[in-house]
Amino acid sequence: MNCVSVLSFQRTIKQDIILRLAADEFMLLVMPGQYINCGLAADAVNVIPAYIFSVNQAARWIEIFISHHLYERLSLKIELKKIFITDLLGDAFVLSDGVNRPLLIADESGLPAIIFFAGKIKAAHQVQPLVLLYSEESFPFTPVPSQFVVSNFPAGVLAACPLLEDKRIPSRLICENLLPGCYDGNIAECLDELPDAFFDGENSKIYAIAEKKTLDQISVFSQRRELAIHCICVI
Repeated sequence: MNCVSVLSFQRTIKQDIILRLAADEFMLLVMPGQYINCGLAADAVNVIPAYIFSVNQAARWIEIFISHHLYERLSLKIELKKIFITDLLGDAFVLSDGVNRPLLIADESGLPAIIFFAGKIKAAHQVQPLVLLYSEESFPFTPVPSQFVVSNFPAGVLAACPLLEDKRIPSRLICENLLPGCYDGNIAECLDELPDAFFDGENSKIYAIAEKKTLDQISVFSQRRELAIHCICVI
């Protein structure tokens, strides 16, 4: 475990945490899909996972995202000035040959990371991801009507994430709380309703960042349809 300086501390609307850390040369080589473990001491007894949120090589810092329910495990009452972190962990997203539109799926815990990864994948691989975002109750943004057509998706499901619309990346929202324009149900119900044609060719590989209960639903579905899935579990 290495001790690094915390340059800034920010809470999101959902009370998740974004820490900006002073970065060395190795940390600046991070790729989308990787993460670190962090804690308050060098003994690595009580650590939590944090996903790389953004990297600024010129200013030599990285930002890490920590879900609020994980950050609470540290029982902190004050903002951090120093933190101990591991070396980079996890596998970078690597697109298979012929994947022109990777399907990215996230629940609320994986939402910030999947938005960041979608932009990175589009820029680095010159492909157009499709992002499905799931929430039981609501999203930390106001849904907007999508300007993109998604073939073989349920009619009337047009709500999208404004941040992704700004990046010109198509998205669709799935919610169990009857939000206008969203698919009404859970992630498993939505995926089951999609026809085989939706997963032919370009959508044949799924990349998911979510809590275990969400990933379990996606994994069962992918096995049933014989689809490849790249999962990163938040907890």
